[in-house]
Amino acid sequence: MFVLFAWSMVLCVGAGMALLLAAPDIALIGFGHRLLTGQIHLLTLGGLLTGYYLAQLRMWPRLYGSAAVWRWPLPVIWFFHIPGLLTFLWGLFTQDALIAYWGGHYMIPTGIVASLVHGLRAARRRIPGSPRLLAAHMPGLGLVGVMSLGSLLVMDARTAQYAIYTPDTIFMHLLVGGFLFVVPFLLLPTALPRGDARAGFTPDAREADTPIPGGSNFNAPLARWYALAALGGGGVFLVALALAPEGSPGLLPLGLALPGTMMVWLGSPGRRGKHLWPDVPRRVARWVMGLLLLYVAIRLWRGAEPGELLHWSRLGVLFFLCGFALPEISVMNIHIGSSRITAGNSSPPHDRTSIPTPIPTSVTWPWAVLVGGALLLLLGQHLGSPIGVRAGAAVWLAGWAWMSAGLIRSTTARQEGP
Repeated sequence: MFVLFAWSMVLCVGAGMALLLAAPDIALIGFGHRLLTGQIHLLTLGGLLTGYYLAQLRMWPRLYGSAAVWRWPLPVIWFFHIPGLLTFLWGLFTQDALIAYWGGHYMIPTGIVASLVHGLRAARRRIPGSPRLLAAHMPGLGLVGVMSLGSLLVMDARTAQYAIYTPDTIFMHLLVGGFLFVVPFLLLPTALPRGDARAGFTPDAREADTPIPGGSNFNAPLARWYALAALGGGGVFLVALALAPEGSPGLLPLGLALPGTMMVWLGSPGRRGKHLWPDVPRRVARWVMGLLLLYVAIRLWRGAEPGELLHWSRLGVLFFLCGFALPEISVMNIHIGSSRITAGNSSPPHDRTSIPTPIPTSVTWPWAVLVGGALLLLLGQHLGSPIGVRAGAAVWLAGWAWMSAGLIRSTTARQEGP
């Protein structure tokens, strides 16, 4: 069943970028165009959310033991998620608000709720002595937030009764999804206990050769994760206050500066050593994303026009997805799949210790191609060049095909226990 999730992710992302390759002009227009909206949702719902399901469903056995997990959520989540996405996109591309409403308001949220219930049940029925890892469930709260905003947007697009289908609400929908759901989940590997419980996740290069015995539910990496999550969440809260009907617009620059500072800090080089190079693409993407947010915050502080915010928002969304989020969640899934730990392992995973596997060069090179393609795409968008957008999309698709091969292998290879 995992391979079905992996293929769904690969095909949805490939279709989204192929659409950009065929019609590069959609990357140069404002939000609200049905093709751009469909392309972004192919990358977010089809790519990020499917990748989140794939990682999450394989994560709980490693954290809580196989006895704590159900098998039925896999087909249930896939059945509601992928057909729901196709239904939503069909309604979007044919401009049928009712069909889009059924897919985006009912089917996709049902799959999300099923995944959250599955995670909570696994934590409740964990192996005796295994800690309940609150940080592993907190990205689900952000997912609930972005799901709620998305459901309200698709409902208002159909009924036009609530007057919330506005650029400000769409902007908040993007920020909540990015910094309350995606970033906390991608940083989760650094918050989990050391040892086999983390062996399947992407390690942080600055910590990769410093083993810390597992079994502690509170440590410095966990405190760091909470601090970073609070920084991103605080920025989203300030932006919400700034965009509220009776809000304070002066808070908007500070609200964007907080997650921008977080991303720049995450992109800063760690301790130099043999694992520095494999981590370069990730840190470059984080740096660029952080600098984009800080630049927009400075421009707004100096009185930039709203149209400039729209321009940089369009650039930032695609780079966040193509340069940062999709490559990272793919590598996370590759590490989970290539881990020696199997779902059949029923001993408390936090009792065993090991050193996390460094990022292999075989993953680094396609990752570098993906980041390079995203940078070309960003440049083409900024210059308003369809040729530049098409070149960036072509390079990115080549890198995605390369990365996808490893992603599919990670879900089909036979794993052996430790």
